Amino acid sequence: MRDGLYKACFETPLGSDFGVVHAVGGKIWGGDSNMFYVGSYVTSGSEVTAHVSTKRHSLGHLSVFWSDSNEVDLKGITQGDTVQFTGRAPRLLNNTFQIILTRIAD
Repeated sequence: MRDGLYKACFETPLGSDFGVVHAVGGKIWGGDSNMFYVGSYVTSGSEVTAHVSTKRHSLGHLSVFWSDSNEVDLKGITQGDTVQFTGRAPRLLNNTFQIILTRIAD
């Protein structure tokens, strides 16, 4: 996973949403219109694992994770400038979801 700014597409059993993620040197920061995300990641070849905390920063539509804060664990594969993750969030119904990150800038 290269350092940079990524577009994030979230798909959960509760719906889909979009945001941005900045990934640099093993750290992740990002957000969307209601939530922000902070965490860390480790790469090993084309594999990426991450742990991210999400929290609400303003009122608006419900989060696709259905709560105002979450701890999520991610496992993914990098293909070029795209990382496809499968994640787990204990507060999410069905517990699993998908995230696709697409690199959009340095």
